[in-house]
Amino acid sequence: MVYPERFYDLLFEVSNEYRHQIMLNLKEEPKRITELSKTMNLTTQEVSRHLSRLSNTRLILKNVDGTYRLTPLGDTVLLLLEEIRFTSKYTKYLADHQTSHLDLKHLKTIGKLCDTKLYDNMMEFLHVIEKIIEEAEEFVWLQADDFPMILLNTFIDALNRGITLNILIEEKAGPIVNFELMTEPLKRVLTTPLVQERVVKKNGVYQLLSERRGIIAFPNETGDFDFTGLETQDKESYSWCKEYFIGFWENAGQRRSIEKTAQGRRATVTEGDKGVIMVVGREDPSIDPFSVQDAVDHYNEVVLSGVFNFGPKSVTISRSVVLRGEGRENNVPSTKVYKKNWVFPFRDYDQVFYVQGDGVEVTIENIHITDFNCIAIYAENGSKLVVKDNRITLGDGLARGMTYGPYGDIVMGIFASSLTSDMHGLIYSFPKGIQISGNYLDFATNYVRGGYISRGGVETDPQYRPDLFDHKHFISEGIIVNFAAGEVLIEKNVIKNMNSRGIYTFGNASTAETIVKENIIESKVYGAYAYFGNDAGIGICAQTAWSAPTPNYYLEIRDNSIKCEKLNYSGICVFGPIMSRGDSDVFRGGKVIDNSIELDDGYIGVHLRKSHEFEVENNEIRGASYYGVKISGRRQTDEMDARGLNNCVKGTHLKGLRVKKPDQYSDLYADGNLFFDGGERSDTSHFWLDKNTANNVIEVGDAETIIDEGTENKIIT
Repeated sequence: MVYPERFYDLLFEVSNEYRHQIMLNLKEEPKRITELSKTMNLTTQEVSRHLSRLSNTRLILKNVDGTYRLTPLGDTVLLLLEEIRFTSKYTKYLADHQTSHLDLKHLKTIGKLCDTKLYDNMMEFLHVIEKIIEEAEEFVWLQADDFPMILLNTFIDALNRGITLNILIEEKAGPIVNFELMTEPLKRVLTTPLVQERVVKKNGVYQLLSERRGIIAFPNETGDFDFTGLETQDKESYSWCKEYFIGFWENAGQRRSIEKTAQGRRATVTEGDKGVIMVVGREDPSIDPFSVQDAVDHYNEVVLSGVFNFGPKSVTISRSVVLRGEGRENNVPSTKVYKKNWVFPFRDYDQVFYVQGDGVEVTIENIHITDFNCIAIYAENGSKLVVKDNRITLGDGLARGMTYGPYGDIVMGIFASSLTSDMHGLIYSFPKGIQISGNYLDFATNYVRGGYISRGGVETDPQYRPDLFDHKHFISEGIIVNFAAGEVLIEKNVIKNMNSRGIYTFGNASTAETIVKENIIESKVYGAYAYFGNDAGIGICAQTAWSAPTPNYYLEIRDNSIKCEKLNYSGICVFGPIMSRGDSDVFRGGKVIDNSIELDDGYIGVHLRKSHEFEVENNEIRGASYYGVKISGRRQTDEMDARGLNNCVKGTHLKGLRVKKPDQYSDLYADGNLFFDGGERSDTSHFWLDKNTANNVIEVGDAETIIDEGTENKIIT
């Protein structure tokens, strides 16, 4: 290659220290000879001579006012000299470290690394790397030939702080093998959604960056990285390194398959920084719960794909997030989450997903949760909760429930409950509302025929009660919402084989308008007679105060379908408070309309207790039960009138209902509470208004019977 003579002339002119300093001075602003002389501590004659040479090569130009300035050629030459300044500053380091792998763009701008600091001692260099990781608050980017195992624990500490890690390694590193033999920390780094990993054929540099600063190193003559290099200490060098990393990252590929993972896929960011993340299940309890936990802690939308084994662990959701499963097949979520290896019995709530965070808005959707203990989804605190289109199933609930003494072992599907207090009174949660819709729950998939208490037929005896205290049975409840502050909507869910309550809501705030509509509730299993109640199980149950002195809230139960095949179930029960102190109140002003109830061997179709001014209209009750509709109450006290008052029951369809005749069981409990006391024996009927009712309006059809013990009830035929 032949260079023109002008090339060497130009190099000669700018190689002089004083002429180079003059050009740097003029880059700041035009100056006169006297100013340059004073700044550079040279005589005016010396400055004039250097200015003349620079002018002859057209690197500078004299202005009409007598000042000198750089020409565009001078600006360009100064810029290009930065690369020479960098190589001259780090001559010793660059003498045995290669820059030839840099792309032309970055090689020609390598002068931007001039203001870096060289560390030529490996231990000092590693110490700087560790400090950068430890001080990171948002992210760490690593560009290397392979993952540096020496920094594994430092990276783990960063992940525990929520730092995201992007790793860009060379293709020669190959696939990860022997996955099951890896240490737990390495599994964490390789699988958490906080870590994204890509590969390139050749990186050309080793660098590590945080949002504040970074280091960069070049390979030695054998192509290896010897952990010596430069620390970026200024904005220009940091930007050069960051731009270099991004350019490679955007054009890099995914790393090859990881043995023992789900189709070799790992979590991948699909939209923006901390926007949408996909987490792939590996059915490994040492990985799955931690990967999902990292995802919900740091991303706005988390997509789960595949099958997840949480072992005995749970995932806590403490920030606003959408958590959803990927895909559906035959209207069943394709994503499955299950638990294993918990210790039974236990006395604390346990769950798969736990929502607990001030002001959080959480959506959980399209996930199949199965084989869990205690609770599938437990929401204790937040601003808004949406649980929709999930599938929650159990073979049975034995040895899965939280031990609740004589009440039994409690297993729940979706449980939204929170109540705390301060000096001003009770504090409720979810002021922006709770929506639970489109979910499918089944608590006895192994026992869909004939029930699942096998006691030699004694379970068919209405006087038999399973020993809940000794874990011989459990209490399963489908959807429970209590102590809600905002509107509650429970709609279009399918709940099968509950043995206590299909849907249960109680203790909500006066602001919590509660709508329960268009749900399908079916049970083919024997009931648990939970909480020492008279009902073996209840399709839909609502109550005001139960465990705390809570007020009335508006309730509407409509367009639901309930079918319970086993002994002593009830369809819909609306109960006032168990307690009558403080701010407790009866239920008042709600509706039970357009529901379909079928009880094969039931107790009561619709029961209002301690309720006032309810509209009970156009409900159909079929099958067989002791009573079709019952209104009851308690005697009036100084604190509240707990009778059943001013309710209106009309349009009830009872033609398909057979009222069971009094029997030995009903006669035994003819106490005026459980069964009507007819004197010598009990009595049954389509309608029963007990002695603590008054001013109710009851519409009775032809051939329908009524027992009215109350005061001034109006019976319309």
